[in-house]
Amino acid sequence: CLCVKWRRRHEDGAILLFAGFGSGKVASFSLVDGILTSISKVSVGVAVQSLDVVDTMLLVGCSDGGLRLIQLSDEAVFEVSPVLWNAVNGKASPSIRCISMSTALGDRRERYYYCATGAENGSIVLCELKEAT
Repeated sequence: CLCVKWRRRHEDGAILLFAGFGSGKVASFSLVDGILTSISKVSVGVAVQSLDVVDTMLLVGCSDGGLRLIQLSDEAVFEVSPVLWNAVNGKASPSIRCISMSTALGDRRERYYYCATGAENGSIVLCELKEAT
């Protein structure tokens, strides 16, 4: 396991764990009464270096420099296929080592997502995503 992220489910307060692996697997688990139970798994095809989760999105930074977006249902179940953004930190496509996400509401109540990625070559990319309506 190369990275983990805890989250509390809004609906029922369940404790969730997301984990990324060198094999390219991403998994979600629930922790109940000290027992970790698998919820969902998906493969992104390359080593996972970092991840962050916000709302219904799990962003995964990978060794090939790509950033994968995995949509979540029920806050922990992975939807079909990850969406890939290639070479997020530049044409050299350095491995993405860290991700941080935040949200904000605009004047018209539209949701904005702010994402920062850091790569192994020291580059940092900041981006803003707007929720589609």
